[in-house]
Amino acid sequence: GYMYENGLHYSVDYVKAAEYYQKAAPTVGHAEGIACFALGHLYENGLGVPQSDSLALEWYHRGADLGEANSILAISRLGAI
Repeated sequence: GYMYENGLHYSVDYVKAAEYYQKAAPTVGHAEGIACFALGHLYENGLGVPQSDSLALEWYHRGADLGEANSILAISRLGAI
């Protein structure tokens, strides 16, 4: 997902990035938290998915529950703690 989101070796494609992050989110380990944060970011900004603050926060909270620091910061930034 990261490679499609950031155009590394592929053209930027947020739809594909979201698909790959969705596949990674249920995995166990550090990658799961990162994928949850990334999905939150895509939903917050409407990149490849419909813009949705509620879904962004849902994914950020899942990432935060896994200890993903960027998710915790995003929740704080959105004032949703």
